[in-house]
Amino acid sequence: MKRGGVGWVIRAKGGELLRAGGRRIGWCGTTLAVEAEAIRYMLGFCLHNGFLSLEVESDSQEVIRMIRGDCKSVAEIEGILFDIQVLARRFQRVVFRHIPRLCNKAAHEVAVYFSRVGGSHDWDQSGPACLHSVLALDVLVDLN
Repeated sequence: MKRGGVGWVIRAKGGELLRAGGRRIGWCGTTLAVEAEAIRYMLGFCLHNGFLSLEVESDSQEVIRMIRGDCKSVAEIEGILFDIQVLARRFQRVVFRHIPRLCNKAAHEVAVYFSRVGGSHDWDQSGPACLHSVLALDVLVDLN
């Protein structure tokens, strides 16, 4: 099995970084499994840190559709999807939406970082400089 990483970014309405983080995962099944794991991990972090209203964005349209119940889930990720549903019920408000991959580069960069260096970590709004520049590009693409 190949190792990989999951990453997430929490930004304010204006696009500025609030928190970011991720971790290395010891398995890389399908892309769907990795995308769903990133969402599950981020939801747990948000609950633990007092974020109660979220808009969860992913460039995996299929995972978002499965979470919403718009299509049948894939057996490989049913357990992860179940966990996501349980976690989602603990928020005051949570919306799951698909975004184009071009608008999701910051989260991808975080995942690549953890895939490479391993471990688990999160950053506050200071974050690494490279993340701020990628995040600014995500917001510009999202606005157009």
